[in-house]
Amino acid sequence: MKKLLFVLVSLFTMSTMYSQNCGVPESSLQEMQDLYSTMANLRKGNFRENISNQTSLKFKVRFLVVRKDDGSWDSDLTLPTINNSLIGNMITQANQAFQNANIEFESCGVDYINNSNLTSASTNSLNRNYKYLRLTKYYPDAINVHIVSNLDPGIDGFAFKQTNPEKNNIVILDMGAFEIPRFNNDYQVFIHELGHFFGLGHTYEPAGELVTRVGGNCATAGDGFCDTPADDNGSINSNCLYLGTSTDLNGDQYMPDVTNFMSNYFPCTNNFSSEQIMYMNTIASTHPNRINLLNSPCVPQEATIGDRVEFEDTSDSIAASLRSPYFLRSLGSTPIIGPRKHVFASSGTGNFEYTDDPDFVGLITTGAVSRYDGDWNDGLSVFDLLLINKHILNIEPFTSGYQIVASDANGDGRVSSFDLVQLQQLNL
Repeated sequence: MKKLLFVLVSLFTMSTMYSQNCGVPESSLQEMQDLYSTMANLRKGNFRENISNQTSLKFKVRFLVVRKDDGSWDSDLTLPTINNSLIGNMITQANQAFQNANIEFESCGVDYINNSNLTSASTNSLNRNYKYLRLTKYYPDAINVHIVSNLDPGIDGFAFKQTNPEKNNIVILDMGAFEIPRFNNDYQVFIHELGHFFGLGHTYEPAGELVTRVGGNCATAGDGFCDTPADDNGSINSNCLYLGTSTDLNGDQYMPDVTNFMSNYFPCTNNFSSEQIMYMNTIASTHPNRINLLNSPCVPQEATIGDRVEFEDTSDSIAASLRSPYFLRSLGSTPIIGPRKHVFASSGTGNFEYTDDPDFVGLITTGAVSRYDGDWNDGLSVFDLLLINKHILNIEPFTSGYQIVASDANGDGRVSSFDLVQLQQLNL
């Protein structure tokens, strides 16, 4: 009998699955107050009548797949091939999930970067690889979906909500979101992150929502939706049965909906609630950071000579770059070079290539980037020296921060006769 009991307990333990994690942080107090207020107004109206008269909200999606140098994944998971066929299936499933919200997606293709140095990314916006991906092959009028081999440990996906002040049309998926034994070509994590993209939080955040809906606080606590049961983010078994036993402040046991897309009960999720659908439609059709993507072309942003340069040890501006030890050359039509031996395309579109400088981030838009191993004086001419001299004498001051950075040979943040002397010595 004891042996049988041990076997039963073992089988139960083996069948237990723990919810996966999403990298989207808990909503701020202001975000939740805005959501509670918006939902209070939506509950007073006739959403179904209003949406029936609404034109379909169409969003373009551009995919960027990051793999190792040889084109393979930096992972030992059983993974599918990421190609246009799979992307098409992802879009189809997303359209089915968002149909009632009147939101429609269209793929505008997939790009590939085969570079072993970039297969890891992070939800931390200061992470070098994440920043690099954010700036690479960027499509300003589309939802940019980056697929990487290694996101933060235990994280399957991440998305910027509409309130994020950074470039906020970014979704990042870890390859774990495509693992065949776990998901079997069911793209729940992708749909989950798109839910965040259109303003939804997790069903279990913030804490404090009561289980009861009679005299409860569902409209002013938790995720703000009264048709999503209170959730403690517990565990489930392989049959998608909730295993938790915890209770709320009233002593009522949690019984979450493990099938809701915005829970973390993967791979059991398959629906949005009616109130979640109302809210996503409202964000997609009214929020400035989402309506600017509606019905847009799918065109990569072009790099120009005036675009910003970012360094991890400074803020995002040319002025900050002047205080850093990194300088670029962009005088006249010469190549942009510098002590870190990088060369950039001054205009046009192209693909970034990885550089081995750990502090380098790159242009904020697309452009060709490669390692530069030539002589320091490559591209430096007497004409450049003349331009610098005119700037110092205030005869013809520089009009671009790049010119100042390029001319600051000693890195002291200004252009003076000391810089001119050093550059003259290079030109001899």
